[in-house]
Amino acid sequence: MPTSPKALGTGNFAGSPRPDPAPLPRPSDRSGTLHSVTAGPTPPDEPRFDLSLDPPQPRNRLGWYLVIAISAFMVAVQLGTYLQRPAKEQFRRTEAEMVLRMAAVQQALLASAGPQGKASPAPLPPALRPELENLRDRALRFAEKDPEAAIVTESGGMTCHAAIVSRELGRPVSPRMLRPLAESKDERMRLLAALYAGEAGGNPEELARRLDDGTILGRYAAAHARESAGKATGADRGLVPPSQLAAWIAIALVAAGVLMLSVALWIGYLVARSRGALRPLGPPLRAENAAVSDHLALRAGLLFVAFLVLDALFSLSENGGLGIASYLRGLLLIGAAVAVASVPIQGRRLGLGAIGVGWRGLGRNVLWGLAAAVANVPVLIVAMIFGLALFPNLPTPEHPITEEIAKGGWAVAGAVLFLGAVVAPIVEEIWFRGLLLPAMVRSMGGVFGGVFFSSLLFAMVHPTGVPAWPALAAIGAMAALLTFQTRSLVPSIVMHAVHNGTLLVLNFLLFGS
Repeated sequence: MPTSPKALGTGNFAGSPRPDPAPLPRPSDRSGTLHSVTAGPTPPDEPRFDLSLDPPQPRNRLGWYLVIAISAFMVAVQLGTYLQRPAKEQFRRTEAEMVLRMAAVQQALLASAGPQGKASPAPLPPALRPELENLRDRALRFAEKDPEAAIVTESGGMTCHAAIVSRELGRPVSPRMLRPLAESKDERMRLLAALYAGEAGGNPEELARRLDDGTILGRYAAAHARESAGKATGADRGLVPPSQLAAWIAIALVAAGVLMLSVALWIGYLVARSRGALRPLGPPLRAENAAVSDHLALRAGLLFVAFLVLDALFSLSENGGLGIASYLRGLLLIGAAVAVASVPIQGRRLGLGAIGVGWRGLGRNVLWGLAAAVANVPVLIVAMIFGLALFPNLPTPEHPITEEIAKGGWAVAGAVLFLGAVVAPIVEEIWFRGLLLPAMVRSMGGVFGGVFFSSLLFAMVHPTGVPAWPALAAIGAMAALLTFQTRSLVPSIVMHAVHNGTLLVLNFLLFGS
């Protein structure tokens, strides 16, 4: 509700914190000024912002109603979409192609590690054989339940996957697999049926060229065409381009190094803390009373509204695609987050500096974010395993953006990386850690409750799926603890950006054309 000029005071929080040489007013002072105070280990020359008002203001729970209502709506929509995905026992094209791609990568890695000049293909990794057999059986079962879906022309269909996997396993391709392919309107599917029926004639190189559409299925089909004609395909069989193979080797080496470095970082941090070093500086913003908590919740609720409005507008205009408008959408989201955190609301000013966004100590904060991204890797692995074990019968967690990535193309790559590795970290950290976290710390009775519930909400509004909630909550909790450690929002933004960017690059390698 509106407040009087006397209660608003004269404090200005539009910019970064500045030391105030004037002595702090006594608690009995009734000027209503928004004071800058220090707490805990914070040095006297680095004030912490405090939006508390003197005298205390009446509560206004509108922000909490907005947060609860809109977050419940978002969670319901995400769960509804997620639960409509095929269950694990059903066939999923992206999962199937990921298995085939991993098999191709492992074969190529084995071939590269073998004797130089070896021309015969590397054997199929034994660990992947049961997975491929399970994949073939699921494709056939699902094709029997939905015959029309079995003849999907885009990227083949269930029978296309089953036929290619059967051939890769050295099993005969049965007539029930060949019939839908032979009846397909797609010329490549008809050529594939002729190949596996032993009726393909002509030049095998020309046949391989026509079968290879750049996807992993096309590469397998081309390799089978050459091998059926007795042509040498080389140790790697042409399944993985040399640049991709080099990238996977680099990723394997980097992953091993990251795991070792993460253990070293945790040991170093715990040793330093045991010796009294690296003491947490406290949060950049503390809600000292319920009225301030309500005010921060209102700003978070308004950001929820802005997100939903922009999402609806651009979904209608783009028909769900990732075009040039995605960049405009991302810039508008960042603008909305900055505006909600900065403009006066109910007569109170906040500012980015008050929630921990600023240039001061930028180098140190970036290093904290990079270190946290590395240290969080084993935590995320354990959390993901826990989530999958806790919900074994639910659909496999997967972000909807995977479907867009599967379409490939540099335009998609640029839009996805911009939205995921730039826009999302900035907006979500301002949203959840800058505004909602201090409000929840005050309303939930302490740091533990605030970190737990804000991190859980952060996980639940993501469309990835229920088994991914523990891992997403772990990201939110680490980001929250980073703000308490550094008194800045910059490290959590950096950690979030590194995490999202890394996952997107891996997704492009796994699913991209």
